[in-house]
Amino acid sequence: MNKKYWFSAVFLMAVPAIIVFLILVNIIPLNISDEACLSFLGSYLGGGVTLAGVFLSIQYSVSSSKKSADTLKEADLEKKRLQIKPYLETNIYHPRPPVEITEKDTIVRMVEDTVQEFGCSLRREEKRDIKGDWNPNINVFAYSLENVGNASAVNMYIHINDFPDNDAETFRYALKSGEKVIYYFFIDMKDRKEIAIYINIEFDDIETIGHYKQSDIIKAFFEDDNRLVKYELHEPSRKVN
Repeated sequence: MNKKYWFSAVFLMAVPAIIVFLILVNIIPLNISDEACLSFLGSYLGGGVTLAGVFLSIQYSVSSSKKSADTLKEADLEKKRLQIKPYLETNIYHPRPPVEITEKDTIVRMVEDTVQEFGCSLRREEKRDIKGDWNPNINVFAYSLENVGNASAVNMYIHINDFPDNDAETFRYALKSGEKVIYYFFIDMKDRKEIAIYINIEFDDIETIGHYKQSDIIKAFFEDDNRLVKYELHEPSRKVN
């Protein structure tokens, strides 16, 4: 009950009590016995208390019904979110020729831990790098994202070592359930023996009920003159808007 209702209830209860008091002390002279005044006051106050109790009971019932409705609504929304939840499964491997680049696949060209650009087709020397007969300083591997969830992932974009640092809208796309996209990394290691690659992915479900984030770490390193890749996957963190 808000302050307005409390004030009104106190006012309605207090005014008759004050009038009866004034009558009893003969400030307001009336030809009414004290017993009659007190009987009236008792009846009035009793009725007021009963009315207040009924009002509070109704208000509590309405509030409980609203909370129950909100709880059911949230449960239905969560059930629907789970039914259309996408889930990205990631993998890393060394590509074997010939490599077919699809329209959603991306070439990631890096110098040490800095992304230079995203590309959409393989250069001639990169095809030879995949075979392992070109630049010995180039570390080559493929990073795949497959949607194994119940529905499509939409508004999806990826940042690799904070690249791109702006205009992420350019790289947004959708990934249907069962669909896969591959990022082919070509890293000029220079004199570095180990490089950490931080991948941050964000996407929505098809009805934008849930917004998801996933973070992976790849450690690319050379050891004993062999190109090896160590892969560490962090559990995705998720939130629902």
